Amino acid sequence: LSNLSLTYQQLENWDAADQAIVNSLNLLTATTANNSLILAQTLDIQGELQRKTGKLNNALKTWQKSADIHRKTDNLLALAQNNLNQAQALQELGLYDRACKQLLNTISLEEITNCQQLNHLTKAELATKLQPITANASITTVSTLRNLGDLLLIMGQPKQSEQILLSNLDLAKKLNSPQELGVNYLSLGNTYQALAEQEKIHSQRRRYQQQALDAYNKAASLSPAKTIQVQV
Repeated sequence: LSNLSLTYQQLENWDAADQAIVNSLNLLTATTANNSLILAQTLDIQGELQRKTGKLNNALKTWQKSADIHRKTDNLLALAQNNLNQAQALQELGLYDRACKQLLNTISLEEITNCQQLNHLTKAELATKLQPITANASITTVSTLRNLGDLLLIMGQPKQSEQILLSNLDLAKKLNSPQELGVNYLSLGNTYQALAEQEKIHSQRRRYQQQALDAYNKAASLSPAKTIQVQV
């Protein structure tokens, strides 16, 4: 039933998706068996449905419930994805500081608890802190770092955004994921465009503009997703 809800979500049949997830939760409530893993997965899917239909606060509450189960069952991979989901909802609500803390908590950036602290790091210091994270390649890590790069751009930290996205690009290449490469290049293009807009030196501004164009072209050619190609 929860997988059926996912299918209905892909078809944008929201009422049917909601009914399937409600039926799934009702079955779980009725049984006396220990179905913690299935319950957590079902709540994660319900949270995604709530986010897609604009019920962001409800999505956050649902994901917090499933996060508690993931912690108790020591399901670290699912917990990392759950944290990423919560961060995306917080960002959509405009709660950027909280979203940043959620992302940093997901990747465990050493001694960094908020995005403002990144402003005080040199390029070499940030590279050192990113090294243990980028050493362990996973799709969740790549998605988290890309979201962090996007968030830093929104918060007015394009230089930090650039460095994180470039590091993440290397990680996405290791995973050989065209989808992640495409969206990362799109994010990088947006960052270069922002750097160009605030650059006063003409030659440097032109360089950033060219880098933005190059990144957008790569995003369009690499990503299989039509939505990415349209954004480019």
